[in-house]
Amino acid sequence: MGTKTDKKIFYIVLLLLVTCLFVYRGSETTASNHVRPKLSEFMREIDSYKIGADVALEKDVASMLKLDDYVFTNYSYDNKNVTLYVGHYYSLAKLTAAHSPLVCYPSQGWVIDEPVIHQLTIGYDTLNYSELVATLGDKQELIFYWYQAGNKSMPVTSKLKLATAINKLRKNNEQHGFVRVSVPFSGTNQDQARTTGLTFIKAFWPHYLNYIENNNPQ
Repeated sequence: MGTKTDKKIFYIVLLLLVTCLFVYRGSETTASNHVRPKLSEFMREIDSYKIGADVALEKDVASMLKLDDYVFTNYSYDNKNVTLYVGHYYSLAKLTAAHSPLVCYPSQGWVIDEPVIHQLTIGYDTLNYSELVATLGDKQELIFYWYQAGNKSMPVTSKLKLATAINKLRKNNEQHGFVRVSVPFSGTNQDQARTTGLTFIKAFWPHYLNYIENNNPQ
């Protein structure tokens, strides 16, 4: 009986892999046939936040990330500062391009804590995200991050491929992205930094979902 079950699971997984391969091969053509709005246009006005200076990406970093569109900039409100990075992609062909803080922060010398997964209700939607603390010398940042497949969020990358492939099959929409919000803090101010970060995320996320909806090739 166990052998029959194993075979059934094998064929289901094989079918999913073949489907994903079919979708993947057609993805680059789909991405090139649609005039896209710019992500920055949707990020200019986020409630009462004042937009600050953009953070420059070095050419080799931008090339490595294979970005189709992105924003990397600072926002402030009531003397509280956050930094937003969104790397957005139009096709399944770039599913492995985004780098999580678990990779990029330690490579730059930061020490990171184990991420903790959370949920946040925003309107009628639920945001699934990860949170961690990064430390470099006397600098500390509270980091919130998640992966986006269409209008669905996920705290880890393992679910991104399947969610994006399903969106491609159902809606002919293979958009996906990576979002990171970082808040500097020091000492015992971590709770305050969390409030600052979550307040910004509640204001920001609807704008990102609006961008994704307006970016649908359908």
